[in-house]
Amino acid sequence: MCCCIFASQLWRFAHDLEIGEMVVLPRKRQKVLAVGRIAGDYVYTPRDYQEPLPHTRKVEWLVKDVPRANFDQDLIRSFNSLLTLSQVRIDNAESRIERVVNVYLGNEQALESTASISSSEDEDDDVGKEDIEQSIDDRIIERIRERFREHRLEYLVARILKAVGYTVLETKPGPDGGVDIVAGR
Repeated sequence: MCCCIFASQLWRFAHDLEIGEMVVLPRKRQKVLAVGRIAGDYVYTPRDYQEPLPHTRKVEWLVKDVPRANFDQDLIRSFNSLLTLSQVRIDNAESRIERVVNVYLGNEQALESTASISSSEDEDDDVGKEDIEQSIDDRIIERIRERFREHRLEYLVARILKAVGYTVLETKPGPDGGVDIVAGR
């Protein structure tokens, strides 16, 4: 099952995305987002020590460091997908993202929908809750990175999959340092 998800995402990355489409890249360690447009076709370069990323598409980055707080909460939640490649399915998402980028670059006046100061206490509470949730998420991710490196991560993921009902086949640690799990219902 896991291999099918990755293959599906790679297929979409290579064949479904069109030049000119907008991309948003969450840069989780820096708590910012990069926003750009696809500027080239899919290219496969066999992996060697100089090319750590064999599957690529050229992207023209409009901005590389927009703070998450500049985006509405529904957009931020959609950017936090567990999938490597996902589509934002929110009304007017692209125009809303473009507007944030333009405001961030100083090309437009700040608009009420993207203003960081809200007149409503409820909205302020939601922003505060989202900041706390993001902080907690970041701490959990960092803790997992610290404690579950390489094959220990494989062990953790296998146990989680088993707990939710999957049948899991684990491989023995090999010299390549890779992590492999085969899981299915």
